[in-house]
Amino acid sequence: TSRFNGIPASRVMGNYLKQMNPASNADRTFAIQMGLVAESWTSVALAQKRFFGEVMGPRWTQLFSDVVLRASLLTPHTQAIRHAFGLEFLGYLGRNAGKAVDELDKPIQDMFGRYGISADDWEVIRKAPMYERDGAKFINLNAIARIGDGEAAYKLQRGVLTETDFATPVPGVRERAITTGGTRPTGSFGQALAGQIMRSAAMYKTFPVTVITGHMMRGLLMGTRGGGKGQAGKYLANLFITTTLMGALAFQAKQMSRGKDPIPMNPNTEEGKKLWMAAMMQGGGIGIFGDFLFSDFNRFGSSPAMTFAGPVAKFADDVYGLTVGNIQQAALNEETNAGRELVRFMGRYFPGGSLWYTRLAFERLLTDQLQMMVDDKARSSFRRRETMARKDFGQRYWWRPGQTSPQRPPDIQNITEGR
Repeated sequence: TSRFNGIPASRVMGNYLKQMNPASNADRTFAIQMGLVAESWTSVALAQKRFFGEVMGPRWTQLFSDVVLRASLLTPHTQAIRHAFGLEFLGYLGRNAGKAVDELDKPIQDMFGRYGISADDWEVIRKAPMYERDGAKFINLNAIARIGDGEAAYKLQRGVLTETDFATPVPGVRERAITTGGTRPTGSFGQALAGQIMRSAAMYKTFPVTVITGHMMRGLLMGTRGGGKGQAGKYLANLFITTTLMGALAFQAKQMSRGKDPIPMNPNTEEGKKLWMAAMMQGGGIGIFGDFLFSDFNRFGSSPAMTFAGPVAKFADDVYGLTVGNIQQAALNEETNAGRELVRFMGRYFPGGSLWYTRLAFERLLTDQLQMMVDDKARSSFRRRETMARKDFGQRYWWRPGQTSPQRPPDIQNITEGR
């Protein structure tokens, strides 16, 4: 989105790091003063809404969800990148305030055209008093409104905030209509049931829908609105390449956070082909479905049908299997594995158990140890996991299942060499 609007992406990332600085609140406060909304202050679980869908349920569940997402740093990250993009956008315009509209770079002229900012509006915007900070000048939306031209300020703010939604995709009315099918969560029993089923199925799928309706549609429409097929192809190609690269980075980071070495990335090997296929899925925000390219179950142990049905259906299925399923197996004198299933159930649904920086220690020091207490086949189960990782992806565990401490650091060289 930065490149699309002619803004230096490196400066956006520099602002992002300032926004994430826990030692200083000055940069976050400055963003608010510049007219950039702090959504994480005004709504519960900004990141929940962005990635998973509407926050449903009693107030206490909404607040608990908010606490977990803040603890994971997902909410601060989301807000920081939105503020960083908005600030750099205003700073970039400030650095170009000495130019007439026809002297501006084409990406900015195109942006003005999308949001109805005329040459007269730009004259008002660039002549209004600017905000100076650390030697840099920023377009001041409040100052534009104060000099008596609220319309120009409104157009510019609408443009900045809309492009921010492209930079950090957030679902709107259109995306909610697509994912809920126009159903309601309340009303008669039938209406409420249909609405809740749709919302369960749509959970975790809001982000990829937003990417499709935002970036994918923007790229496709460029070929029909004067941008030319070449520009549309360039936009979509850049989107595909960059999201795939970042998807690979995210996928490998998740492997290491689960106690495994990174997967070899040579696309000429079987492991590398699987990695890059998963990276393409991961970069689009639907990485969970990339797992089905390689096996019948995803990384959370769900089948394709259960994943599409949503987490509520998965929870109901797990409860049924843990209770009725084990009772039926016991009645038929079949092996139940009730202890193993109970430990997995606790690990899967324990609040905060999936935090990226504590999850591995939580599994190794708690759930793995509990499993060894209640399941006499725990160690053979752990060995099968290690064998599958070596066989399928050419990776080993740097913190092996069942061990209370890691044996070594992650083997980063496995990315290029494999084992």
